[in-house]
Amino acid sequence: MNDDANPFAFWQQVWQDAQPNLKSFMPPTSLDEVNRKLSELDNVETWLRFHLQALATQKAVLQQQQALFEAMAASEAPTQNPDEANK
Repeated sequence: MNDDANPFAFWQQVWQDAQPNLKSFMPPTSLDEVNRKLSELDNVETWLRFHLQALATQKAVLQQQQALFEAMAASEAPTQNPDEANK
């Protein structure tokens, strides 16, 4: 087809000349490409779940340490005997 008769020739040329990262915004055009993108997204989801679990574990450990330090501080605080406080 002649470029003069093709109204999309300009945009086709823009996309062909575009940087490779911009082409990732185009929708997939084949079943293989769809399957590849789904596989990539599954891998990213697995990676994110792993790191989310690691983050939750680290947060739980820090909360346990916080409770331990609070308990230690409470046990080291001087306690007054109620009988001595009234003297």
